[in-house]
Amino acid sequence: MVKPEVREEWSPLRAGSPHLYRFEAPDLFFSRTQGDVSGADLARMFDLVEEFAARAGRRLFWMADISRVGKLSEEVGKLALARDLKPFLRGALIYGGSFHQRLLATMVTKALHVLKPERRTDRVVFCATEAEARAVVEEQRRLQNAAS
Repeated sequence: MVKPEVREEWSPLRAGSPHLYRFEAPDLFFSRTQGDVSGADLARMFDLVEEFAARAGRRLFWMADISRVGKLSEEVGKLALARDLKPFLRGALIYGGSFHQRLLATMVTKALHVLKPERRTDRVVFCATEAEARAVVEEQRRLQNAAS
């Protein structure tokens, strides 16, 4: 199997934002949060996921590096409840966080499942490293291709 070229060409989420993103064809959207996250930051990430999914003509895997994340504003939680990316995502892989950060993210995912039971949260996977997250993506692709 030919490994895809890994590009490290990060773009700022918005002008003046410390948060970064990149797209890796055919279906990987990466975000790297660096510092506190506002509702506007998360809304922009959601917009980019939708935009890249439309351009790619397929649902994406969202690879989120949370190793440098700060505080999440109250608007982040409200937006996560209000906006459904299910039509645009095959899965979300969260990696790089400390035990405490992963625990907090797991609690948010479980709360979303309780508050919005129609949303599938089983497609959210927590990994220690990007390499582990990539392995999960490859396994998901293999399983989905076998099922086709």
